Amino acid sequence: MWLHSPNVRVENNVFTGVSGHALIIWPEGLLEQAPDGSTTKAFHDSANVPGGELIGPPGTRMQIMDVPIGSFIGNQAYSVTRGVQLYYLHTEFFGDGLHYEDCTLDPPAAYDDQLRSTFSDSVIWNVDQLAFAAPYANRITVDGLRLVGDGTGDTIGIDVGHFRNERGIEIRDVTVEDFDVGVRISATAEVSFTGGTLSNTTDVQYVVPDEDGPGQVVEGPTVLDLDELERDNSHLETCVPGQPPADREFEEFDDEFDEDFDDEFDDLEDDDFDDEDDEFEDDEFDD
Repeated sequence: MWLHSPNVRVENNVFTGVSGHALIIWPEGLLEQAPDGSTTKAFHDSANVPGGELIGPPGTRMQIMDVPIGSFIGNQAYSVTRGVQLYYLHTEFFGDGLHYEDCTLDPPAAYDDQLRSTFSDSVIWNVDQLAFAAPYANRITVDGLRLVGDGTGDTIGIDVGHFRNERGIEIRDVTVEDFDVGVRISATAEVSFTGGTLSNTTDVQYVVPDEDGPGQVVEGPTVLDLDELERDNSHLETCVPGQPPADREFEEFDDEFDEDFDDEFDDLEDDDFDDEDDEFEDDEFDD
């Protein structure tokens, strides 16, 4: 199951025999193209969100990734390749003060302070690769989950060791067993781990995450001032709050992609295929 809006209650469901993910939550506003070629993005109304009055009066639009999940409780997934995976839930990856895609203001601190999504009292078992992961996510609680691997190597129970896992991640009272790595944690983030039972080849693994890879395994947490994280704020120079960027930015990206795509195929000349054909002589088939 794939959800683009987190403001959904996921309760008492069963997911089984899934070759991919049991559940993906990817709360990034969809871009929709109108017949005239213009592009619009989906937002959420602050009136429909707990604490939304801290952002603005009813009708104030807000990023979908800043909306908490309705609930996640009483669910079961088994015989799956991957269990639950979150992308960009409550992330701060897309800007520092302004969201770089559309120049909307980030929520005020008072809203962020009360923002939290909780995943609780569910079971994910006979997992082939990964039970629960939260790349680029912040302000989440994993509470009372039971996660069981399939006993093979290269498996992870809980993975919060990603680039931009930074703030307010809580793991408490979980049972994680029969994985290669029970809990993988970013050593440079605000991650708390309390209670629970672990029985894995490696119960807790700390990593310094890397934007382009799995990161480096380290001995334990590293002191880091989150406010000093390097961020690319070049987009702020041209951002105007409430005014989305011109559609030409999307067009330029598409044109650049098309050029790269064409270049790749230009390298494959007809004689490359002819050479392959020449290797198959008639007498080979006659034999």
